[in-house]
Amino acid sequence: MNPGKNLIGFNIGPIYEVMKHSKKTRELWFGSYLFSMLVKMVYDKLNKDVYTVLKPFSGEDALEKSTAGLFPDRIVATTSKSKEDVSTDFNKITNEVRKEIATIINNLIKTECSRIITDKDKKNHQAAKKLNDSTGKIIKEYLQLDFVVIPQNEIDDKDIIKEVESYLDAIEVNRSFTLGKNDPTCYRCKTLPATVEVIEWENEELIEQKLCPLCFLKLRSHLSNEIIELTGIKEKQPFPPIDRIAGVEFKKNYSHLFKINIGEAENNLYENPEINDNVKDYHKYYALYMADGDNLSKVAKNLNTPEELSKYLFSFGKSVHDISKNAFKGEPIYIGGDDIFAIMPFAFNDNDGIKTILDFATRINTLYNEQVAGKITGANTDKTSLSAGIVIAYHKYPLSIAMEEVQNQLFGVAKQINNKNGLAVKFIQHSGADSSFQMRFDDPILSIFSELYKSVLSSEKGFPSVHHKIDKYKTLLMNLGNEIQLDNLLEKRFYEGFENEKQKELFTALIKTSLIKFPKGKQAEEELERVGNMIHVLKFIKGEK
Repeated sequence: MNPGKNLIGFNIGPIYEVMKHSKKTRELWFGSYLFSMLVKMVYDKLNKDVYTVLKPFSGEDALEKSTAGLFPDRIVATTSKSKEDVSTDFNKITNEVRKEIATIINNLIKTECSRIITDKDKKNHQAAKKLNDSTGKIIKEYLQLDFVVIPQNEIDDKDIIKEVESYLDAIEVNRSFTLGKNDPTCYRCKTLPATVEVIEWENEELIEQKLCPLCFLKLRSHLSNEIIELTGIKEKQPFPPIDRIAGVEFKKNYSHLFKINIGEAENNLYENPEINDNVKDYHKYYALYMADGDNLSKVAKNLNTPEELSKYLFSFGKSVHDISKNAFKGEPIYIGGDDIFAIMPFAFNDNDGIKTILDFATRINTLYNEQVAGKITGANTDKTSLSAGIVIAYHKYPLSIAMEEVQNQLFGVAKQINNKNGLAVKFIQHSGADSSFQMRFDDPILSIFSELYKSVLSSEKGFPSVHHKIDKYKTLLMNLGNEIQLDNLLEKRFYEGFENEKQKELFTALIKTSLIKFPKGKQAEEELERVGNMIHVLKFIKGEK
């Protein structure tokens, strides 16, 4: 206990509402980065001689430039100052931060009003026109920068993070914003009043769009001097479009096709005659990956201090950033400790062979076990793990809808699996039809299926439609008496059409592993349906039915 000390919890928002109204990858990126930036701005203004920050980790390397948000969306600190003085400090800091964000936006509006965009007919257009002076008011009323002050003597030292997080959860609410009677509504979010009109390329045509301050900042952040200085992003191409992420396999030999100047009409990678003959179906799919730690606040009491957990999580986040960008050629959006969000290619072929989003998810899960879970030990029976949701979608599928889907896969499916450590995958076809499957990361099915994915995608030969046969012979599979009978059934009814011995062995392992877990009954039926769905996804991405 620490009599006379106060704990402070700080929270920002509304993160999801700002992120979800994104049509371009750079909007989704900055919609997330903005909030990491806000936390860092608040952190920088705290007097470290008076406030001891417990979360996030505040070592020197935590402050380096990065295009991915590495600061989590909450601050937990302790101080000997009174509740009244803390409130005065944080009200002053949050007001300053809101004003600074409004200034960044107004400076960008001023810059854009003097910039010229040339259309396909060589006609010049003013990049932006200011509509009104409401930016400061909108930022002040819409951005949530909330804090809570709690006497530390009311909380056990081992439960600090858990208890402060529970208070922050209680005050984290979605806020509405009332439009004025004569205010035009933002073209993108359809929520906030528009303050600026821009000219923007949409489907290779220039169109006028009235935007609110936040949607404008998301769209044109790469042109803001302040944002460039904070992030180190490049003005020309701060974030690649979806087709360049999904088709990243072509970047090595066709790097010139990946140099896109924002502000010019974007061309479709897959329609370029240089690569057209080499494009496979899997090149046209991207994956959204979202992960979150399980039971983390419960197991944190096994550590000596809350700062230990912050250090572990920051180190883990930096490793995830490097792996996602370098080893798996993706684009991390947000890495706030155990909270991860990234846009990844579904699959690509490099010097080590085919790598898929399942390989990435498994790698990150293993890393979490090594760098976080493995360092938190004690008598507590609660264990921490990392659950993940994945959405695999066609490159033209709307980002905003895919983001809603991946959130549901993580929080509505993966984290609901018994004992967590879950993985939930949803595949959305070009037509909008979908298939899904889920499992725990320690399920042996995952490694078998991952190997089957890579084998099939790297082969020029087709893969037989065994998912239809699973459905046809499901009842028989569930009622076989022994493994000999199963081998006979597979030989006579399933193996026809297999041209690759390894793929046949992996398929056999899928079926046998499923039936060993649940040899009969409803669970066996559900297990076979899951295997069928997994193969259906594989067939479709392979370009087969």
